[in-house]
Amino acid sequence: MKSFKLARLCAAVVLFAAAGSSIAVPVPPSGAQLRYSNDGVSWTTVTDGSVSDLSPNSGSILSFGLAGNWNFVLSLGSSKPFTGSATSPSLDLGVDARVTSASAPSDLIVQFSDIGFAISPVALGFDYSGDNGKGVSTSFRSWSGANVHFDASGTSLHSRLPISTAVFSGSDPTFNLVASPPYSITLEIKLAYDGTACVNDCESDATYDVKQVPVPSSLAILGLGLFGLGLARRRAS
Repeated sequence: MKSFKLARLCAAVVLFAAAGSSIAVPVPPSGAQLRYSNDGVSWTTVTDGSVSDLSPNSGSILSFGLAGNWNFVLSLGSSKPFTGSATSPSLDLGVDARVTSASAPSDLIVQFSDIGFAISPVALGFDYSGDNGKGVSTSFRSWSGANVHFDASGTSLHSRLPISTAVFSGSDPTFNLVASPPYSITLEIKLAYDGTACVNDCESDATYDVKQVPVPSSLAILGLGLFGLGLARRRAS
């Protein structure tokens, strides 16, 4: 999991350089937004394609900043058109953060939201992983809402209570979302630091993926199609 941290840092350098080389050709925004806070009240918000977005790719937001006792916050979110589409939701959120050693208890909340999804019903699957620093626990949740960023008036899609295990990963059962298009989907990762003194293990990272998954009937149709194709090839030979 430590390699994820190095990958994030490398991605920051590469994407920052790429963004610098493409300033003359602004990337059209996709509608995605990313924000982070240490108290859930005061937020730093980054919009796809804005000056604060270090990623040159439409649908992908890379942000670096500070939040309270978290002196290093690197966040990466991706959605359509970089991953998925309006009729095939696929959202990813990753965060790599470092808390000030021996500081007071502090939370870090990172949210990624996109609008304009136009498929209902849709089956969604959930994957998460992380590497907790000393004194840190991680929780995940996601929800749908009106066609407004971070709106929570719709349906709770998934939640995972705080995980304190040093290294973890998992997947949870699918959720069949029924919503009135167009609607938004928001992902959240929360890192909770309890104030435990740390020297060499003050950094934490986590990833959260919410994607459309094939329903059983779709898999059955695909299987029948592949079977028919194989049968046709046998007859032809």
